[in-house]
Formats: sequence, C-alpha cells, structure tokens
Amino acid sequence: MAFAATSRFLRPFAFARGLGPLFDKELRVASRRRRAYTLRCAYVLLLAAFIIMIWALRVDFHRAGAMSRAQMAVAAKEITLSIVWFQFLAAPLVTVILLSTAISDEVYGRTLCVLMTTPLSSRQVVLNKLSGRLVQILLLVATSLPLLALVRVLGGIPWDYLIFSLLVTAATIIFVGSISLFFSALCRQAYVVMIVSIVTIVALFTLGPWLAIALRPGWISRGDALARCVYWNPLLLLQRYTDYVVTPRRWAAVSTTQIVTCCVLLLSVSAALLTGAARLVRSVALRHAMGEHLLLDRLRWRRFEEAPATKNASAARQAVRRVVGPPMIWKEGTSTLTRREKRFSHTLMAVEIMLILLVYLFPTMMFFASYEVLHLACVCGLLGAGALLTITASATVIGRERESQAWPLLLVTPLTDGDILIGKFVGVLRRCGVVWLLLLAYVAGFAWAKCLRPLAIVQVTMIILSALLFLSATGFYFGSRCRRTADAVTANLALAGALWCVLPLLAQAATYGRDANWATGRSLICAAIPFGQASAMVLTTLDGYITRIPWFGFQLDAWGITLLILSSTAAYLLISLLFLWRAVRAFRRRI
Repeated sequence: MAFAATSRFLRPFAFARGLGPLFDKELRVASRRRRAYTLRCAYVLLLAAFIIMIWALRVDFHRAGAMSRAQMAVAAKEITLSIVWFQFLAAPLVTVILLSTAISDEVYGRTLCVLMTTPLSSRQVVLNKLSGRLVQILLLVATSLPLLALVRVLGGIPWDYLIFSLLVTAATIIFVGSISLFFSALCRQAYVVMIVSIVTIVALFTLGPWLAIALRPGWISRGDALARCVYWNPLLLLQRYTDYVVTPRRWAAVSTTQIVTCCVLLLSVSAALLTGAARLVRSVALRHAMGEHLLLDRLRWRRFEEAPATKNASAARQAVRRVVGPPMIWKEGTSTLTRREKRFSHTLMAVEIMLILLVYLFPTMMFFASYEVLHLACVCGLLGAGALLTITASATVIGRERESQAWPLLLVTPLTDGDILIGKFVGVLRRCGVVWLLLLAYVAGFAWAKCLRPLAIVQVTMIILSALLFLSATGFYFGSRCRRTADAVTANLALAGALWCVLPLLAQAATYGRDANWATGRSLICAAIPFGQASAMVLTTLDGYITRIPWFGFQLDAWGITLLILSSTAAYLLISLLFLWRAVRAFRRRI
C-alpha cells in the first residue's frame, strides 16, 4: 500500500492535483505548445549572448599571464551581476507575454462561461492561471542558478546579494504577472494586454521616481526623495544594491528592512490585483453568457449605446453609398475605426502633445535635463509612439479579416493582390498617419523657429518613410502568416525589438573585443536603427549644439548624416519589398 502511494506521488503531474485541475491543464497545454520551447531557447540564447558580451567587455584577449587572470576574476564578478540583471529585466518581460493570454484566451475561445459552470471558483481560476504560467518562468530562472553558483565560487559577490536579488526578482515577477492577469480580464486581445501592461510597468518604475523628485516638498532633498522610492521601486532598489556591491559607498547602502518592505509591498499590491481580477472574471463570464457587452465596452459614451429611433430610421432610409475609386482604398478609407483604435490613437496623441508642451517649457524643464536631452527624448518618444502604432495597425488590418472569415470572400473578388495590398497600406496610414505627422510637425516647427537646421526636415522625413514602410511590410507578412491577430502583433513586436534593441547590443559586444572601443557598435546603430538616426539628426542639426558624429573613423556633419540616412532608407525599402513579396505569396496559400 505504501508502494502504491509512493508511485501515485511520483507520477507526472501528481503534485499538480493538489493545486487544482486548471493548474494541471495549464502545465499540460504548455508542454504541447511549440511557443513554450521556442521561448526557452530564446531565453537561453539571449542569456548566453549577454554573458559573452560582458566577457568581451572585461577581458583583453591580446594579453596573457597574470594580467589576463586578473581580468578573468573581474569578468566573473561582472558576469554574476549581469546574470542577476538579465533575470530581473527578462523574466518580467516573459511574464507579461505569457500571462497576457491567461483570461483573454478563455474569452476569445468562448470557454470562460463553461469554466464558470464547474465547481471551480473565480479565485481558484485566477490563482491556477497565475501559478500555471509562473511555473514556466521558474524553469527559465532555474536555468541560470547553476551558473550563478559556479561563478560565485570565484568570489567577489556576497551570497546576500544573490539571495536578496532572487527575492526581489521573484516579487517583481509576481507583481508584473498580477498586472498582466488583471488587464487580461479586461481586454480580449492579447497584444493590447501586453502593450498596456508594459506601458504601466515602465511608467511606474521609471517615471515614478522622477515624479517623486519633481513633486517633493521644499524641505526634502533630491537624495532623500530618491531614497524613499527604494521602499516601493524594485528597479531602484536593485540598482542601489548593485552599486553598493561594486563600489561600497554609504549613500548606496541598502538595508534588509528596505528589501523586505519592498517585497511585502509588491506582494500586497499583487494580492489586491488578483482579488480584483477574480471579481472581474465572474462579471465578465456572466455578461458574456447573457450576450451583454464586456466591461470596457461600458466606458463608451451614451450616444453610442442608445441611438435614437429617428436616427436609426433615417439611417435605414439612407441610400447605399457608391464606391468611388479603387474598392479597397474606398473601403479602408470609409470603414469606421473601432473604439479601441480611437482610444489608443487619442492616448498617443495626448502623450505626444504633452511632450511637445514640455519642450516649449524648456526653461523650467532644464532644471531636470539639458535642452539637448529634452529634444532627444521628445523626438525618440514621438518616433517610438509612431512605431508602436504602426506595428499594431499593420498586423491587425489583415489579421482581423482572417479571424472574421472575411478574407476568403475578399480573395474571390476581381481585386488583385496588389489592389488589396495598397488598400491595406491606406488603412495603416489612416490609423497611424496622424502620429507620424506630429513628429514631422514637431521638427518643422522647431526648424521654422530656427532651433533646428532646415536639413532636419529632410532627415526626419526619410526616417519616417523607412520606419513606416518596414513596419508595415513586416506587419502585412505576419498578418498573412499567423492565424490570430495577437500572434501577428506579438511577432511584429518581437522582430522590431530584436532588430532595434538586441542586435545593437550584440554588435557592440562583438566589435568591442576586436577594436577595444564602442565606435563600431555606435556606427552600426547610427546607420541601421531609426532611433540612432534620430539622435544623430538632433546632434548635428540642433542650433547651438551642433557636433560631428563618428562613423567608422569618419566625422560626419549634417550632410554626411543625410547621405547615411538616405542609404539606410534605400536598404529598408529593399527589405520592405522582400517582406511584401512574401506577404503577397501567402495571401492565397494561408486561408
């Protein structure tokens, strides 16, 4: 009998039965999905690349003997710190991606109502969803624990730092997962959950300390205000702790009370978010079962909810509008935007207008940053907003028609693939063109005020064209290849992040070991990444701050940067044509 009990305990997923059947189901589904294994491989490869980058930065391969051994000891210390920071930054990002579909998948698949008819309570559903997805994160974090233990043997890093950093990382993962799960109960589309969760977390952890310093009373210094943010900001807490471990200083010391307080506060907020998500799940399931609108749909105006009878009668008597011009362009130009697209566009426009107003108030803002930095932040912020909206719009114009089963009907019409593609591009311009025009108007306005050279207008126009064409082409490609809109948007986001964030770091690491400087990596960023091109544009055209940009041993002025951006735009155009060709080939193959 004892043998039978032991065999039942050792049976696969036996431990999961104590946590609930939904937890067991989450583990079984994750073990069958290809994306789970792809995510693990990508995590391990990025961790290896990150370690190689740190190793190349700290070790001079041209030296030998005692100097090389001393550098290896320093490299071991840097590798340990880099692994800790990689876990802290990468694990929450993976948590957002995994938990963005926790509840929205059930709503999208119309299985949430069936799930609520089981003996499981809404609290059990939320906790099992969270724990089932967090197990996968635990497996990713566990891959680096043996490496941390091995490198720790070389010395230089105290055990307290490793233990407390793991505790802070675990609390941050639970907090980020709770935020993503909460938004997943509100939004049906997974990509909306990811974007909103990432924006919320970045605003809380990065803008929160800045606001705390800006709004502090006069009797509190900036250092004291920043020290108080340690109690609730894990990013600032880990940064100060790392500074204290690297170069022990009194101002950077972190006490155990601060670490415990930060973890307890994050877990308390996570418990509150999970409680709210549990109540939302029950409400969403009931409304979905009764055929009513979901919670976010209730935020619309009354004139959208209850249309007057006279308006409906006049709309019924209205004649059918005639198609003018190319059918797809007419359709994309006259189709009504969804409320989510309108809210998202209005939010981005409000943020951009706020950034522009902040720059015009530069005498006040220069107390916090220089005039040059403010221009760089605003231009990169406007560029990032336009890129984000283009990524989502280009992947959804085709993905929604595939999900609604309207794509096969569109393909049986006399329209050619080129007509469909041009019409979809007009739809992308309609959704995100205003955001790009704001960036152009920003540069043109400061050029008219003689704060920027007129050549900046030409440069920013080429940057906008390259980013718009490239992101639209990749969005069309993933929209025609993926079955779901959320997968297409996620793939487009991942491609843009890998090309514009991960590859520059790898390029700098690869060139540093050979050239012993950052010049080659910075030259590649300036030549291939729109954000680097925008920074070079500001530095070479801003009045009073004009400088030359080093590029592969040359010193480029504004005209040299213009030629560089022109060649980059031509390269982006060729790559965009390649993605468009692949997207057109997939139009009639992936139905």
